[in-house]
Amino acid sequence: MNYSSVLVVTYGRSGSTLLQGVLNSIAGCVVRGENENFCHGLFLAYRAMQAARRTHGGEGARSPTDPWYGAPELDPEKFLADASALVRNQLLGELDPASVRCLGFKEIRYIGATHLAEYLGFLERLFPSAAILFLTRDHDSVSRSAWWRENDPQVVKDRLARFEAEVGTWARGRSNYFHIDYADLVANGARVEEMFAFLGAPYSRATLAQVLETPHSYVPKPGSGVAGAAASEPGAGLRVLKFAADPVKAWSAADGKKRFAGGLLLVQEAMPSSAALRARSGDVVLQSEWGLPSPKLASEFAGHPKSTNARFRIDITACPPKATVELEIVTADGRAERVGQILL
Repeated sequence: MNYSSVLVVTYGRSGSTLLQGVLNSIAGCVVRGENENFCHGLFLAYRAMQAARRTHGGEGARSPTDPWYGAPELDPEKFLADASALVRNQLLGELDPASVRCLGFKEIRYIGATHLAEYLGFLERLFPSAAILFLTRDHDSVSRSAWWRENDPQVVKDRLARFEAEVGTWARGRSNYFHIDYADLVANGARVEEMFAFLGAPYSRATLAQVLETPHSYVPKPGSGVAGAAASEPGAGLRVLKFAADPVKAWSAADGKKRFAGGLLLVQEAMPSSAALRARSGDVVLQSEWGLPSPKLASEFAGHPKSTNARFRIDITACPPKATVELEIVTADGRAERVGQILL
């Protein structure tokens, strides 16, 4: 690879765990997850040590009678070397150092970090031959995602814009910097290939497709359907990642005559485009739609190619109260696999 270290600089809900997974698919590359930005503490210690030496490191401080005794002996370069070894050992853990060609981590706690540009420069010195990957995402999507939703969307978008501008200014002219957007990452196209070339790693679209289809970050607990829905045990060939019904909508009127049940269904395995959802109540096959927009699920399973359109809707007009609706996925060759049921 072209670099001995790689650092992912970004913010929360940008798809950073997905990028982490992509990077860890490279042989010999180990990119750890978040660590509460502990390197920023080292940066603050480094600045304090520099200030002590600069301000109080005169000849008088070589005497044990001086309150700043020893300040002239403080060594910034030795501090960096010691801190670099400390961080590397922490990130390696039990791994054999000889097996790791490139080591780093991803962190989302940069917004609000003091002296950001100076801190990023410190990280460059802390990590040998460091590649800086800057990951961004559409601000509307981020502001609607997870804990960002608790804030005013415009305030969130303004903070993201200021942060991105600050990083962009710092990165101008740096050859070890690469910017990729979440949309380009999940597209698995030319920009991802360019990122691999930047890192000096072989690129395989097929291999990356498998990584991108694997859920990262938030994985639901088994049987995570909401009240009013019972998730099935999936068959041997199909893993259900999310199955949840919307009981509140189960008996809502659409046009005064029809009634619909709805919910979410996401499976791990890539399915052919011909695969369809079949809903049955007894021997009656109900009209169903699958592939409707699901923005919340897209945030929860950032990077899964089908999470953005994983909502389903079933016409239950003909169903009596307390009926059971069985859900199956059917492929073009007629194979069907049960994925769950809705208790009306």
